[in-house]
Amino acid sequence: GWRPDASAVMIDPAVGAGQYRAVGRIVASASMRSIVEQLRTAINRLEDVETEAQFAAAISKLGIASSSKNLDPMPVIVSSIAGGSGSGVFPDVCDALRMINPSWGDKSVGVLYTPDVFDELGPAAKAGVQPNALAAVAEVLSGYWNNEWNQTNDGKLTPEFPVLESAGVALNSIERRGPRYPILVGRSNGK
Repeated sequence: GWRPDASAVMIDPAVGAGQYRAVGRIVASASMRSIVEQLRTAINRLEDVETEAQFAAAISKLGIASSSKNLDPMPVIVSSIAGGSGSGVFPDVCDALRMINPSWGDKSVGVLYTPDVFDELGPAAKAGVQPNALAAVAEVLSGYWNNEWNQTNDGKLTPEFPVLESAGVALNSIERRGPRYPILVGRSNGK
């Protein structure tokens, strides 16, 4: 599958994924329990009564006559699709959020930076950015339209979902993967 042969990877993941999406994804898989705990903590803080009062005070100062009741937040996931760490991690973070809180996850916005934001780097420093972006965009599009979310062709769960389940996430039936609204952001809009 997508997982690299560990004996062929000469990257120290403590300093990044070295433009290898699969390394970023493996690190995310190994850290999924921590990622899930951080997401749950953030969700709990945003659902706190104090947060509700702070939000009401903020919109009042802006002159907006509205109540925050029954309004779910719209999470924004910001990542590059060209490197290894962010490109490899963001789809699984979006999936974890969607399974922890389906109404929030189904409103998520992915602000995804494209390879051209790295144009000023030298050729060696950006050797993997185009292939990473292609793989990330393919994964986002596949997750957006494919509602056969949890099974491979032979009916087994795809590797991500047992990882999420082992991190304490109840597996829900979801209609899509990744961010609900992916927005690609480039260096300019002139080309």
